[in-house]
Amino acid sequence: MASWTLETLQRAVDEVTALVAIYGPDGCDPDAPTDAMVAETDALATAERVLALASSSSDADVAAVAAVAAREVPALGVSVSFLGSRLRGAPVRVDATMPPGYPSKRAPSFDVRAAASASLEEISELRAAGESAMLDARGVEEEEEEEDGAECVAPALDAIRARIEELDATLRRRAEDRETTTTTTTTTTSTTSTTVSRRLLWFHHIKAKSKRKDAVAFARELDLGGFSKPGYPGVVVVEGRRENADEYVRRLRALRRVLSYTGPHTTPSAW
Repeated sequence: MASWTLETLQRAVDEVTALVAIYGPDGCDPDAPTDAMVAETDALATAERVLALASSSSDADVAAVAAVAAREVPALGVSVSFLGSRLRGAPVRVDATMPPGYPSKRAPSFDVRAAASASLEEISELRAAGESAMLDARGVEEEEEEEDGAECVAPALDAIRARIEELDATLRRRAEDRETTTTTTTTTTSTTSTTVSRRLLWFHHIKAKSKRKDAVAFARELDLGGFSKPGYPGVVVVEGRRENADEYVRRLRALRRVLSYTGPHTTPSAW
């Protein structure tokens, strides 16, 4: 398993310091605020003491002791919170861990934490964006500087922030599309429910009181308005929702023979 050397430990400490300065409140873009803090303060303090010991003397024995001590330093880390770039309305925090041997021999790892409403798929996309950028950065640096590995946490964090903004934009568009669809559906439903459909039925006669009571009861049950003319000939006019008017006609036809029927006539209720 890889361990720190004085050279890799110094590079990692320098990167942690730079990341806190870049993503901290004093160094970030005011239009896209971020916050950053050292994730492993004890480990960083130990690393700084070892490096201070190594640089304090030119004695070979002291340098050897420092090199041995460096191997015992645990992983270093930094936590960056994207306060301006939000996913589902909440900030996203990324914990970047630099294991012993980073950056030359080992790659960093990233733990992404978002709001409870964020899906596992969305979090996986953020992590994948960071890992992809990290691999690209290490590959480019290897070719340019001929090293085994190079500092790559900052490019990964930038890629994660970019992906947060892309996901947020996608979610906003979907919400707007749903709102538009809902508005259209509501408008259509409203238009349908605010129209009046009329039916005119003509009978040879309407005399039986029981039939006249049925005609009134059906209209009330189906929430229809209208009037009837008993005698010779008999006439019934009703209006209301189309499906209710159709059902009313069906029921009256079942009671007696309708000599004439006209409809449907549909008119906006505002008229």
